[in-house]
Amino acid sequence: LGNTEKALDYAKRAYAVAPDNPSVMDTYGWLLVQSGGDRAKALSLLRGAAAKAPANQTIRNHLAQAQKG
Repeated sequence: LGNTEKALDYAKRAYAVAPDNPSVMDTYGWLLVQSGGDRAKALSLLRGAAAKAPANQTIRNHLAQAQKG
């Protein structure tokens, strides 16, 4: 809801607890993209999430947008 820094902190903590969960990976990766954070890490997370949940359209959209630049 506009507080990307706080959301990023929660996403990072969630990833520490559930690093193989595609939804957590997507959230963390997408927030990194939106915040201008570590782009390589964001793309890695989004690619991993897409590989684990290939039918998830939201994850695929986030990956496509992140790859555009």
